[in-house]
Amino acid sequence: MKEIEKYFSKVNIKRIKETISDEYYLLKDEHNSLFVKSEFFVMAIFSHGSKWAENLFSDLYNNPPSYNEIINDIRNFEGLSIDVEINGDVFKNAILIPENKPVNKNEESKLSSVEDKISLKNVVIRVLKKKVPLDFIESVGSGSQFLLSENEKIEVELIQNNKIIGKGILEKIDDGYSLEITEVQI
Repeated sequence: MKEIEKYFSKVNIKRIKETISDEYYLLKDEHNSLFVKSEFFVMAIFSHGSKWAENLFSDLYNNPPSYNEIINDIRNFEGLSIDVEINGDVFKNAILIPENKPVNKNEESKLSSVEDKISLKNVVIRVLKKKVPLDFIESVGSGSQFLLSENEKIEVELIQNNKIIGKGILEKIDDGYSLEITEVQI
């Protein structure tokens, strides 16, 4: 893999299929993922700069990552594992590149059928549902703020035309939010 060797001269690439319990920095876009072991990521910043992982992702997939997060377990990983030596230290499974499995045509047609039935226009994300006294409602106005826990994932409902069309998990990430859709009801 010339893209990896551009950054690191001493690498060992192997194919693996296993569950990995380590902390990884996950970079991804709509179709691709790249996992970088956190301790290795930090070490490589000193020799390659703070954007090296994003640049590697772009070199591998010809596209910049659109999302990143820290994860602790990678269940049933299947793909390439790259051991890297940097400054005399060897990092096992330093970089993981999952196999992109071909999309089953039936699954693809099911997905496009679901997409045709669900329009994301006018979808409301209901973050919480709570009974409150009427005087509280009268005190709520423009600019009112409701504090949510920043560290927890919040279960939300996706509502369109007063009907629940799905459920998800809302999580604060840096200065924004991430929404993982966990259920779609058609």
